[in-house]
Amino acid sequence: MRSYLFFFSALILLSCNSNSDNDKNNNVYIPSEDDYKIINSTFVHLTIPAPVTLEGIEREFGYDNFLYDEKDLPKDGRYKIYFTQYLVTLDSLERHRKLRISEERLLKLDDIEFRNLGKEFSLKKNFSVKLDVERINNIGDYKLIPVDINQSVKRKFGEKIITYSRIIYNQGKDKACLYFQNNCVGMCGFGKFVFLNKVNGIWEIKNELYDSQD
Repeated sequence: MRSYLFFFSALILLSCNSNSDNDKNNNVYIPSEDDYKIINSTFVHLTIPAPVTLEGIEREFGYDNFLYDEKDLPKDGRYKIYFTQYLVTLDSLERHRKLRISEERLLKLDDIEFRNLGKEFSLKKNFSVKLDVERINNIGDYKLIPVDINQSVKRKFGEKIITYSRIIYNQGKDKACLYFQNNCVGMCGFGKFVFLNKVNGIWEIKNELYDSQD
């Protein structure tokens, strides 16, 4: 009897390990709640960068402060924007060059934990994660058009594809780092590393470093 129990237990363990390996091979990972919160809190501010250096300009972060109101604007009046439906790795996003943050630029960050996250971010190896675009809704008058990673999209001048990278967190889960890219037709494109703090439950942008190959 014991030998049969041992045999079936071994089969169950093998089955679990096999499923786990299949998940990894198929890149089956689920975005966290904080991943979605960060996107919803930062989307408007990163997509249309505000002149934060001007006195009196403050960015308001939150999860429902830019919700679309159909009463104010009809559905066909919303601005369409292409959105990569994955949190991507830098390798998959930037196929032609390697992005990194130099030690010199990291030293400009006052927060030591941000510096450590910046170093970790450049070295971290992970998988791209598919997003549920329906959960990204604090985006003002925009209407998201999901696209795949590096999908070729015929666009008009000024049209953009917005992409978020995988997001890494500190141990306390109150600081985070990501890479944001605005792939725009024309001279309006840019990419930058973004550092965030969770303040009273709200993820807020604290520092931004534009990408560099130095």
